[in-house]
Amino acid sequence: SLPPMSKDGGTEEEFEEYWKWFQAPQCLGPWVERRTHPQVSVLPYWYNAETQETVFEAPVKDKGAKVLPLPEPLELEGLIAELSVKELRAKLQDPDELSRLKLTDAMLARRAVWEYETFIPRVLSWHDYQYNTFWFFIEERE
Repeated sequence: SLPPMSKDGGTEEEFEEYWKWFQAPQCLGPWVERRTHPQVSVLPYWYNAETQETVFEAPVKDKGAKVLPLPEPLELEGLIAELSVKELRAKLQDPDELSRLKLTDAMLARRAVWEYETFIPRVLSWHDYQYNTFWFFIEERE
């Protein structure tokens, strides 16, 4: 059966936990541990890619348990690769700061593409979109 729905649609903390689990999923043999979307309720579930089965009770732990590799590192160097999405969003509020840091539109565009290409899960909710889109709600620059 499915887990109960969230009563509040998910808090910021629940969304951060959800995104964290998708960045470093735990493996139990063929099973990958994930979290349900915060709008449902942040609960663990396990998916078996071999059988395409999803269960909400932990399978027996396999001695071969491991952490899946993170996405490939940015093919960018310097500050644009090092800043978090929250930090980039803050920098974008001040065009003078962008100029001082030498963060060009081309660099920001490459970073934006990387954010979407490496974000898992591939289905984005409105909350996921806002969290991963550092240029969202930014006034137009000349």
